[in-house]
Amino acid sequence: MTSESQNIYMQPISATLPLGSKVFWRLSGNIIIAEVTLGALVWILVAATGMTQNLHQGWVMFVAVTFCFCSIVQFFLYGTSVPESLDLPWLLMECVYNILAFSMYLSAAVLLANLCVLLGKQDMLVIMDNYIYGLSVAAVLFAHLVTLLYGISAVISVRRLRFN
Repeated sequence: MTSESQNIYMQPISATLPLGSKVFWRLSGNIIIAEVTLGALVWILVAATGMTQNLHQGWVMFVAVTFCFCSIVQFFLYGTSVPESLDLPWLLMECVYNILAFSMYLSAAVLLANLCVLLGKQDMLVIMDNYIYGLSVAAVLFAHLVTLLYGISAVISVRRLRFN
């Protein structure tokens, strides 16, 4: 590794959005990629459990699918440098989006964890097998990781908004 490539990761948080090819090299862009990947994993894991509690798991699926697609659109917009050509308050919109995503994912993750605890207390042979319970536990873990990532994105976007 050259010293130039090491400096890319040691840069402080920029007051501008990561546009163009910078979206691949900045912390914000890498977090968006992780949010999409782990959010899709939550989506897949919850869908694989067979939806035993439709109301709870339906909310988790709604949050996972919605923010997975929204983050893909956000990444695409940043990668194509659309914010440079449109005169909109992009920093404010990013800040609101990340805070909203954090709060909704937090509610979904806590709800999914509560559901997993409640299902774990019931007779495993009657309700579901250990495989489905393992999928539920994995979904809880990844939902909390995505919540953490959206929280980090919210902090970065609030700092970016404050310094601009």
